[in-house]
Amino acid sequence: TDCYQDRDGKKENLNGSIVASWEITSKGDPENVMITKSTLNNESLEKCITDQIKTWEFYIPVEDKVTTVEYTFEFEDVEEM
Repeated sequence: TDCYQDRDGKKENLNGSIVASWEITSKGDPENVMITKSTLNNESLEKCITDQIKTWEFYIPVEDKVTTVEYTFEFEDVEEM
């Protein structure tokens, strides 16, 4: 799913970023997924992103240990021509 496009048909401009962090377990599964910073203050978009991350599958980390990830999602509305 595309969280940005699936905003309940809302048309407001969303320009900014959301920082998410999570851990990749020794089995390659995401855990402790959370939003650590957001300039958008859009709870439905933030929830959609965390819900999507929870479904992702990752390679098993080296040395069979938990790996922490932090990723910034940047958003910018572009007017159609």
